[in-house]
Amino acid sequence: MVWLSGISGILFATVTAMFCQLASNSRGAIGYSFAVLGFSYLLQMSGASIDTLTYVSPLGIIMKSQVYVNNYLWPTFVLLILSIIILFISFFLNQLRDLGEGMIPAKPGKSKASKSLLSPIGLSIRLLKNMFIAWAIGLVLLGMSYGSVLADAESFLLSSDIFAQAGITNAEQFITMLMSVMSIVAAIPAVMILLKVRSEEKKGLNEHIISKRVSRTKLLFGYFTLSLISSISMILFLVLGLWSAAFAVMPDDPVSFVELLKSGMVYLPAIWVMIGIATILLAFLPHRTSIVWIYLGYSVFAVYLGMLLGLPDWVKKLTPFGHIPQIPTEEMNWNNLIVLSFIFLVLTIIGFIQYRKRDMVYN
Repeated sequence: MVWLSGISGILFATVTAMFCQLASNSRGAIGYSFAVLGFSYLLQMSGASIDTLTYVSPLGIIMKSQVYVNNYLWPTFVLLILSIIILFISFFLNQLRDLGEGMIPAKPGKSKASKSLLSPIGLSIRLLKNMFIAWAIGLVLLGMSYGSVLADAESFLLSSDIFAQAGITNAEQFITMLMSVMSIVAAIPAVMILLKVRSEEKKGLNEHIISKRVSRTKLLFGYFTLSLISSISMILFLVLGLWSAAFAVMPDDPVSFVELLKSGMVYLPAIWVMIGIATILLAFLPHRTSIVWIYLGYSVFAVYLGMLLGLPDWVKKLTPFGHIPQIPTEEMNWNNLIVLSFIFLVLTIIGFIQYRKRDMVYN
């Protein structure tokens, strides 16, 4: 099992090395690499319905080893050979490209800047547009990949004690688990957008803005607003992807779009708390903004693995996602949502006040 994980890591490392030769900057190389990883995951998930697709995905090929059952070795050799081929392609491209440039040329910018760049939020939109679109597409596809298997939920979850609950269908219980995990995924782009302030600050680019008539509050507010918009939009994209695929495979017993929307949007206060924590870190500990990613990772462990491993309930309660009612299997708990929203407001206000006072940090 460890060997397979290592081989898959080597494969995607060589894929990243190849895109480092193709892209003109590190952001493009990372974006292309994650796109391949995401596409491979979607092919693997689609393999639940069409088995042939698993042979196209590196992640699907790994599953063909059937660890602890048949322990086939051929997937290991396939991935190793593929890694070697991609690595040789990377070295070949490295010899061809110019130093500091990529094989794919960067598009020339416009000769005149748009009027939208005259405002901080317009600049934020320009900088984050591609990231937003990529995440939106990815989350729609992620929702579709899970929605495509809802038709089989009644059969492959029927024997599971985890999803056993009187009066609730297995599909509905499966959706509640999916939403608890996918809401954490939806929090990632929201936090990334806000932390863009820190990456621009490290490069010394924010200084050119705040040295003019733009205040620090307006600068931070531009990214903060887009972060909130992203939190709502990403949940909506997830729900749209999940519902559309579920409707296609379950025409006789479709899942209610309204119920899906409720089960997703109810996680917004938890995502907002994560945004509030990121705001506090930007204001007080700009060198330690990675703490929010550690906390988000803990949320995945506590909410998802905590349920599967049967961990104590207090482990889940240490994260805001553990206080969200799981719609439709649970009743709406407005008190928890109001408290989380209040915590978000307090963190945000304190963060904005402190951000106005602190010095710019360039490393």
